[in-house]
Amino acid sequence: MEEQELEYKFNKALEYEHEGKLLHAVQIYTSLLKTDSFKRDSSIQLHKIYENWGNIGHSSSLLRNYLDENSGDFELRKYYSLFLIKHHHYEEAVEQLSRISSSEIAEVKFLAGLARFFMKDYESAVINFTEFIGQNNSTEYLYDAYLYLAKTQLELNNIDKALEAAKGADKISSGSEELQLILTKIYLLKGMNFHAFDSVSRGLRINNESRQMNELAGRISFDMGEYDKAENHLRKLLNNNEQSDEVFTLLGIIYIKKNDFAKAEEMFNKALEINPENIPAIENKRICAEYLEKQNIVQ
Repeated sequence: MEEQELEYKFNKALEYEHEGKLLHAVQIYTSLLKTDSFKRDSSIQLHKIYENWGNIGHSSSLLRNYLDENSGDFELRKYYSLFLIKHHHYEEAVEQLSRISSSEIAEVKFLAGLARFFMKDYESAVINFTEFIGQNNSTEYLYDAYLYLAKTQLELNNIDKALEAAKGADKISSGSEELQLILTKIYLLKGMNFHAFDSVSRGLRINNESRQMNELAGRISFDMGEYDKAENHLRKLLNNNEQSDEVFTLLGIIYIKKNDFAKAEEMFNKALEINPENIPAIENKRICAEYLEKQNIVQ
């Protein structure tokens, strides 16, 4: 079959694909797998179709079969490794990445670190992320490498190293809610509440409705004695489907601090509806009941 005819068939398959006639497209792409000039592109297109259909096994085998015959296609092997990480096949991703050197694909160390991170092999992840950062001053993955290095160091309880990595990410871009959340947690672990509040405030400017950010802002404000601010942040969580007995308990304690024992008792009751064994809620509810009873006697 002449090259021009093969190109016509491939373009026709693309046309079918764009029209949603996927079975027709699959039929043509499959026939083109036997050709040298369109085997790669047809493998990729078939891979994407089967991935969208949820047939991850066949989607994977299409790329793997091509790579078995074309071991030097490092760009496609990188793409395949990302696909494997995306679908939680971390060990296979590591195996694929082991066939690529960083001189061939600069991102290989980052991707290997990412797979190791999700495998909870944190020591190996640190090595890969650190080597990647050391070898690459400017790459689209540099920010993510710093971010995941910070996460990994947190998992290893290396708080100072986690902060160093998070600051590295912050120098590249500070506009990430996830980064500000990590910085907040690090500063809290170091007992640096004012720094933590600054980071959580930056996070809330990015996403004012963030559940995690508002909860942390509420807890930090409470620890700093700013009970009105703490109340405002925590009350944003009450309409959320994922209601927490701990949030209701903390709100109850805030109302005790503000001498509003009736509201405090209401919060403790809601906490106990979620978790009847919440000891702080039980004990503080008793304090509220005793106070309200005395108030009734006086009146």
